[in-house]
Amino acid sequence: MAFIIETPNPFQPLTDIRKSEHPGGISIWEWLKFKYPGFKEFGVPTICLVNGGALLRKEWEYEIKEKDVINFVAVPAGFILIIAIVLVVASIAVT
Repeated sequence: MAFIIETPNPFQPLTDIRKSEHPGGISIWEWLKFKYPGFKEFGVPTICLVNGGALLRKEWEYEIKEKDVINFVAVPAGFILIIAIVLVVASIAVT
């Protein structure tokens, strides 16, 4: 069985997580559409990790294998803003 874990809060990874199992043989997109009929996109920015490595959306055609661990980790919007500000400040400091 493949394990699929949805982590809505990366700062409290054990709070409100949802765990699913699947025998594999379908893509990540297919699993999402199976689990959430009509699925098009997450409501918040989300990273997909497969066996610890990040996959871009274009790679979500990846076929889930029997022993895979898939983890969807939500990225809080405020966190993205903080990263953007740090990058701007760093690039100003470098120039």
